[in-house]
Amino acid sequence: MISLVLFAILTALYYEQTQDNAVNNAKSKINELLLQYKALRNYVGLVQKEEVYRLQKEEAIDKNYFHPALLSSTFTARSVNNLYNELKVELGEKPVLIRFASDNARNPLNQSTKEESLLLEKFNKNEITEYTKIISTDTETTLYYVLPTKRTSKRCMKCHSDPAIAPPGLISLYGPTNGFHEKVGNIRALLSTTYSMDEDLAMANKTFYLLTLITFVVFSILLFIVYKFTQTLNTANQTLDEKVTLRTEELVNEKAYIKKILDVNPSIIFVIENGKIKNANKQFYHFFNFPNQDELLTNKITIEDYFVDFDKNPFFADTKIENDFWYNYLVKTQDMIHTVSLEFENSIYSFIINGTELNTNKEIVITLQNITDQLQKDKLIYEQSKLASMGEMIGNIAHQWRQPLSIISTSASGMLMQKQYAVLSDEQFEKNCIAIDENAQYLSKTIDDFKDFIKGDTQKVNFNLEENIDIFLQLVHSSIKTYHMKVIKDINKNIFINGYANELSQCFINIFNNAKDALLDKEEDKRFLFISVIKESDSVVIVFRDNAGGIAPDVLPRIFEPYFTTKHKSQGTGIGLHMTYNMIVDGMAGKIKASNIEYTYDGQNYKGAEFKITLPQGATR
Repeated sequence: MISLVLFAILTALYYEQTQDNAVNNAKSKINELLLQYKALRNYVGLVQKEEVYRLQKEEAIDKNYFHPALLSSTFTARSVNNLYNELKVELGEKPVLIRFASDNARNPLNQSTKEESLLLEKFNKNEITEYTKIISTDTETTLYYVLPTKRTSKRCMKCHSDPAIAPPGLISLYGPTNGFHEKVGNIRALLSTTYSMDEDLAMANKTFYLLTLITFVVFSILLFIVYKFTQTLNTANQTLDEKVTLRTEELVNEKAYIKKILDVNPSIIFVIENGKIKNANKQFYHFFNFPNQDELLTNKITIEDYFVDFDKNPFFADTKIENDFWYNYLVKTQDMIHTVSLEFENSIYSFIINGTELNTNKEIVITLQNITDQLQKDKLIYEQSKLASMGEMIGNIAHQWRQPLSIISTSASGMLMQKQYAVLSDEQFEKNCIAIDENAQYLSKTIDDFKDFIKGDTQKVNFNLEENIDIFLQLVHSSIKTYHMKVIKDINKNIFINGYANELSQCFINIFNNAKDALLDKEEDKRFLFISVIKESDSVVIVFRDNAGGIAPDVLPRIFEPYFTTKHKSQGTGIGLHMTYNMIVDGMAGKIKASNIEYTYDGQNYKGAEFKITLPQGATR
């Protein structure tokens, strides 16, 4: 409907504009002819008359001599116009008659009509400078066009003021009454003509029809494109909905799978938010005699109600450790070994307790490992190591899922908003769908890797290192764009690695995240990350280098320790680089080294951190 209204408006505008152009073209042609007519009158008044007056003064001709052919501009101009029209008739063209009209006409042929008198009055009052009117009949359409003559000057007064001073020849020819007693400055006459507009209107109509046809064709094409685009978009949306539904089912299944993993773990594992328990594994329910989660949530249990001591210090319901809640303290001191004693059903149980921040919603995973029956120190150390491994695994899951889930959420919500505002392009739609699918696949692969890790049957594969780095850069593309980072690659192509492609990508992401956080203090146009890959002797060397200023000397030696971090608790847990170290050293028999380095790029000196990963020849081909 809107398209039809717009088409009708454009058609009306085309018609109005083409008709106006026809009138303007006709006016331009008539104006040119009238200007020539006025120029001829001016020539008679300014040249011919002056020459006759000079000859009379020199007595070359009689001072009483007068002939309108020489001394009347109106007579001369009308005579020329008549000759002009005779020539047009001979050529088979319509004549163009120019009329000279005055209220005080000397020649009765030039006496103005009532309408002409009114126009002459308006010209003298400066109300108008020209006058046009379109006259339509059954046979033709004409343009009536009127211009004023020039204002009467002193030179004109010899023939148009007092009859006593007029040339006797003029008096004898026209008499002493008409054409006299004019005033200097008045417009005493007007020029008018009529012009046939049939040809101009015919051309205007052709132009109008052509514009209307072109507009109709363009509108038809645009409507067809919009229709096809809408069909494509609807099909794509349907496909996306199916993919989202399928992926949702997969995530539900994967969530259930993780729950099973946690349920078979001998440790008590539960999730709290602001001190309230939200979920727990099977061991928790078994220990506290809760049949299911609903019963747990109904009782609104708080675990600290059972605390007797924390790190061998007495614990009460309102106890705070270092001015913070116990669970926040655990997150801040993950590199320390903490113990807690619980009293339940008149028995005291001892646990090693650990806390890991799960996400930005302040959810914390608490693990309790029962060490009540472990009396020997070696046994205690063993169980502590096992607990740390489990906490590390939970931290790994949280770390590896955080960014892909953010990308999926951002892409989906971004497409929804763009769709609502009708700015979702095919290119953006396809790009977001690819990003969602790739990150969803990455999440699925992460689950598979952790499953293989638990089972202990993860297999090494051969993969192209350059492709692996490109996949990693695609996963962090949104962060690169958001934080205005510039990645400069220098990669030796066709290098293959025999190892764990997913784990190596996670190593790259961990190093990238540390560089990204450090570069936030740099100007947006000076945030560089250099990635280079070279073959060196019997090894492959992968180097990540930033320009964030380097790592503090007191921090550098501890950079790969578990849970060591200089960040706020909401930004990281310090497990990323420790996990990276284990994957490189233990998983791929390689080496990783962190150092500070100064270098030059594009003529500028920079200082930053450098992570050098070295893989032995046995892991390459």
